[in-house]
Amino acid sequence: MKYKLPKSSGFLPNPLDPRDLWEDEIVGGDVPSEPLPPQYRTENLPFEPQGSLPFCCSFATTTMFEEYYRRKSGGVMIKLSQPHLFFNSGGGPTGSYFRGNLEI
Repeated sequence: MKYKLPKSSGFLPNPLDPRDLWEDEIVGGDVPSEPLPPQYRTENLPFEPQGSLPFCCSFATTTMFEEYYRRKSGGVMIKLSQPHLFFNSGGGPTGSYFRGNLEI
């Protein structure tokens, strides 16, 4: 019998971490902060299809870092490896954690 990967979006919710701040805490006034933006959007990000692999967190992380670097360096482009990030951040058959990707 052939093993089938479980159907998943590739995103696993992070385990509870005291460093996390949740929007409802900020909006409720429990945590002082700047006003939250009404939406989160970064213009002109390139799109790369990830296929059937659960690499969505790694694709999002590498794309955002590549774009950040391009803007800060005056246009120098770098290309990061999504599979390298995925496997080194603890990714598995059902996906990976954003925190793990960001920490790597």
